[in-house]
Amino acid sequence: NLAVLNYHRGDLEAAQARFRDVLRVQRTLFGETHVDVAFTRNNIAGVARAAGDVATAEREYRAAIRLFEATVGDAHPYTATALSSLASVLHDEERWAEATRAYRTARDAMDAAWPDGHPSRAVVQSRFGDLLTVRQPAVEAEPLLREALASQRAQFPEHDARTLTTQRRLADALIALALGDGDRTLLLAEADSLLEPVRTADLDDLRAEATRSTAALQQARIQGR
Repeated sequence: NLAVLNYHRGDLEAAQARFRDVLRVQRTLFGETHVDVAFTRNNIAGVARAAGDVATAEREYRAAIRLFEATVGDAHPYTATALSSLASVLHDEERWAEATRAYRTARDAMDAAWPDGHPSRAVVQSRFGDLLTVRQPAVEAEPLLREALASQRAQFPEHDARTLTTQRRLADALIALALGDGDRTLLLAEADSLLEPVRTADLDDLRAEATRSTAALQQARIQGR
C-alpha cells in the first residue's frame, strides 16, 4: 500500500493524497456505508493528526466512528480504536469535558471488545487516568492507572517507554491523592518509588516528565510538614 509506505517514510502529504484516492475508489465501488470506507477515513484522520491538522483529524475520526458503528457495531475493536484516537485528539487539545466523554465511551467499547489485559485497553486507561488526575479527583484515576500498569508490566520489557509513562502518571495520581485526604506518607513513598526508573530513562521526554513529577512530590512533602 503506497499510502502506508509514504506515511512510514514521513511523507505525510503524499500519504494523505494516496488515502484520498483510495477513498474515492471505495466510495464508487461500495458506497459510503462500508467498513473499508471507515478504515480509510480512520487512516486519513491519523495522517492529519500526525501533520498537526487537528480539525481534519477530528472530523475524519468522527466519520470513521459513525461508519464502524453502522457496519461492525459499537462493541468491536475497530470502533473502540477509533474512539480512543478521537479521545486522544481532544485530550491533546485540552478540551477536557469532551475528552472525558470520549474516553468513557472508548473504555466502554474496549471493555466489550477486548479481554482484560489487552494492550490497547491499557493505552486508553493510562491516557484517561492522566486526564482524570489533572481535571478531576484522582481517586478515579488511580485504579485505572494501576490496571493499565499491571497489564503493561506483564507484556512489555521492564523499561519500556509505555510502562514508564504509565508509572509516571500513576505517581502523579498518588501525589494528587496525598494532597487530599489520603495517607500522605505511604502515597508519596510509593510515588517516589514509581518515579525512580523514569528519572533514569533513555528518553529525554520521559526524564523531563519525571523531573516535573518529582518537583510536585517534593512540594507535597513540604506541605505535609
